[in-house]
Amino acid sequence: MHHSKMADIFGQLPCVLGQVFAVTGGGLGPIVVEDHTFGNIYTGPRLCKQYVNTKMVEHIKALRNKKVNELMQALSKEDDVSGEVELTAATLFDRLPKILTVNVTTASMVASVKLLPSWRGMGVLQLEITQPNLDLLLSEPPAEPAPWIPTLDHANVHWVGSQNRVRCYYYDSIKLKARIKSMGVELGHDMFDAVKLAATRKVADELQQFYDNNHNRLNNLPEIECISTASFESSSDEAEPVQKAARTDTDPESEG
Repeated sequence: MHHSKMADIFGQLPCVLGQVFAVTGGGLGPIVVEDHTFGNIYTGPRLCKQYVNTKMVEHIKALRNKKVNELMQALSKEDDVSGEVELTAATLFDRLPKILTVNVTTASMVASVKLLPSWRGMGVLQLEITQPNLDLLLSEPPAEPAPWIPTLDHANVHWVGSQNRVRCYYYDSIKLKARIKSMGVELGHDMFDAVKLAATRKVADELQQFYDNNHNRLNNLPEIECISTASFESSSDEAEPVQKAARTDTDPESEG
């Protein structure tokens, strides 16, 4: 069903479009903020899927969340400079503009859309109800960029891209165990590739030095052809954070 007919349908069948544009706890109808009309964009109910591309909705929500985080960080820095008492996240959120504007890229254009900020990252998308915006909801979001992979020439250090960490496997001669040590690399989303590479190589250098100093220190590695990586032990390796991590050792005892 084309969006050009949605205004008429909304008047005739509010019970249908109410699942797409509804005010939580306020019955059916739009949300009016500063003379702009917004609607809640739901993707869960099966009926909603004919009006929206779920991937595009999630893409716009991600842009909204990024905008909210950037604005709150800026407000927090302003308070630090002014010497005011540190404000809570809720207070900072209340200082945000009532309406945000984000640029949404599609395969053929860049659209500027108005939406409402959300306290929750998973909060429903509240988008201005205009014909271009409704058409945008059926578009495809930009393709995901290829994962960034650093070029490392370290003999015993490996990149773990899903966790922004470097890792090495070594044999602990004192405890007679095959072990793992990993270190996190601080990578920002707005960092240039060359800067990210330099940061990663610096941590990799440190980890390679650790390997050189600790692997098979007593020269008592068992006489076997190879040691499976599945046999390596790390006290907290399985708990490594998925997001960017501080540079902490995942094996507290590995300094041995």
